[in-house]
Amino acid sequence: MKAVIKFTLAVLTLLTSFALAAGNTLVIGIYQDVAQMNPIRTTSAANLRTATQIVESLFRLDGQTGEPVPHLASGWTRVDDLTVDVSLKEGISFTNGEPMDAAAVKFSLETLAVEPTQVVALGAVATADVLDDHTVRIHTKEPFPLLVLSLALNGHVVPPAYYQQVGPDGFAAHPIGTGAFKFDSRIAGQSITLVRNDAYWGGAPAVEKLEFRPIPEDTSRIAALLAGEIDIATNVPASQYDRVENAANVHVDSVTGFTAKLALLDGLPDSPIADPRVRQAINYAVDKEALLDALYYGHGTLSNCQLGTPQFFGYNPDLRPYPFDPAKARALLAEAGFPNGLTVDLKYRTSSGDAELSEAIAAMLQDVGITANHIVLEGGEFLRQLSAFELRNVATLGIATAPDTTYGHNIFLQDAPYSYYRNPAFDEVVHEASRAIDPTKRLSLLNEAAAIACEDPVALFLFSLEEVYGVSDRVSGFAPSPDNLLFLEKVTLD
Repeated sequence: MKAVIKFTLAVLTLLTSFALAAGNTLVIGIYQDVAQMNPIRTTSAANLRTATQIVESLFRLDGQTGEPVPHLASGWTRVDDLTVDVSLKEGISFTNGEPMDAAAVKFSLETLAVEPTQVVALGAVATADVLDDHTVRIHTKEPFPLLVLSLALNGHVVPPAYYQQVGPDGFAAHPIGTGAFKFDSRIAGQSITLVRNDAYWGGAPAVEKLEFRPIPEDTSRIAALLAGEIDIATNVPASQYDRVENAANVHVDSVTGFTAKLALLDGLPDSPIADPRVRQAINYAVDKEALLDALYYGHGTLSNCQLGTPQFFGYNPDLRPYPFDPAKARALLAEAGFPNGLTVDLKYRTSSGDAELSEAIAAMLQDVGITANHIVLEGGEFLRQLSAFELRNVATLGIATAPDTTYGHNIFLQDAPYSYYRNPAFDEVVHEASRAIDPTKRLSLLNEAAAIACEDPVALFLFSLEEVYGVSDRVSGFAPSPDNLLFLEKVTLD
């Protein structure tokens, strides 16, 4: 009998330990599946939210000011217009035992610099020299005033030996870094599980596991939060704010983000909307304020014909949104050779409220004679088409950048990996701004670039929205970041 009792107690103890382990897992419902976890090969926040739990960057952006602050780095010094020295924190290792030292940073930066998806951010890097174990000297091909800011966004450091052993695709499948969490497992289309790095240089996280669950449909993601199936829901649509805020045991956390909502306009030479007058007509045809009020309940700021908000360096205060003027839109279409209208493909994702927004835009375009063929894409396919120049002719999306308009302008340069825009004058001004170390000169050039991209529209400019998360009350220490990433090492669970 005593043996039976001991056995029963042992089983109960085991079951209790399993329950506690499950209870100490932070579950995040994400709006689209992670396409890959190699941060050297992606700039998408949807991918980096997971990847950056594992692989860290030299700097991070301060959540309040948007300024870069040292992370794996301990500081930096500009030597001259083409040279920056970065010092590194000591005693940090990757979870496979490789040292996070100057040699690792050199390898990572020189790999990033030739990666096509990183050409806008770090393509200016020429070489990186190892001065000693904890100092790297970065040489740029031309003056690059945004180097440190770019290192905060894209300067991820990987273990050289492992990366070369498994290759970029192998690293994407099983990344290794210095981060607070380590990759554990992935069930395709269902979940990615990370486990705590007990030896994390910043102190072991309180949470034992992270589980990222792709739940693309907004109402399903919110339902999972309210049912207690997930602890954090990303990308809460404005229509669900009150539902989450008024529900028991959950709340809303939000921050004014760096993400601009827009519709990418295909200005490639063979596009039916290549003529600037057609793209102007699209901007006149859409009542942006009505969309913001109806779909987002006013939780955002109208874009003044440019990416970014007044907090961004390079913001042009003289620009204003295209007014809602259907008659002007029709007149411009007639001038451009479309008196009877035209037909365009309109592409959007299944998630993030893009369907409602795209349908509303399509209805307004129809009123001026532009018929939209609706093409709905899963998030991963949307990103694939974006980089393959198949995302034509109009595509609704969000663009997240650092708070400097250079990044937004760089996306539309002719040689940028995702650019559907062709304007040599714009390219010339942006290239000059990107080399201007003097901030006064750079500000003037960025203002000029914004004016060009407004007159010859790179996009249907809409609004900047708040980054909104639904959060379980059992979560403490979570703070939304305006760069759309997740910093979870300080989170605790009750």
